[in-house]
Amino acid sequence: MRFRNDGCVSTWQREGGNGDIVAPDGRGVSIMMADEQVPDYLRTHRLQDALLKFGVAFEAEQLRAQAVSSGTGRVAKTLVKEGPIRVTLVALRRGVVLEEHHVAGPVTIHVLHGAFRLSTAQGDTDVCAGELVALDAGIPHTAHALEDCALLLTVAMAR
Repeated sequence: MRFRNDGCVSTWQREGGNGDIVAPDGRGVSIMMADEQVPDYLRTHRLQDALLKFGVAFEAEQLRAQAVSSGTGRVAKTLVKEGPIRVTLVALRRGVVLEEHHVAGPVTIHVLHGAFRLSTAQGDTDVCAGELVALDAGIPHTAHALEDCALLLTVAMAR
């Protein structure tokens, strides 16, 4: 099992069937229930590993650099696509507008860097670095990057 954090990669090993994970230095970290306690959905739909860890600041910086050279001024990278959960990192250049769209499930948008304007039928809301907004499923919205920005989107897709 491999984990990446800001360019640092560590290899951890799975011990026995109890779900314990042991770090290279021998530390035990329990991260998952025993197999008989895992819901059917998790037994049939697996992540790449039982646990994923991301250096979000590192990934966001890479995407922001790609957005600079992108013809559209926007780039995205899906970090997690597991069952109903989608976690996507998005980088937008200042002035980029994501025209009105909606998402099938509820969504949160966490601004990691910069600022954007979220427009819905209820009005406009400026969202800055460190802030998080949540939208209910199916709410039409538009996003306008007020500055170069990096956003972490989490969507719980409808089943």
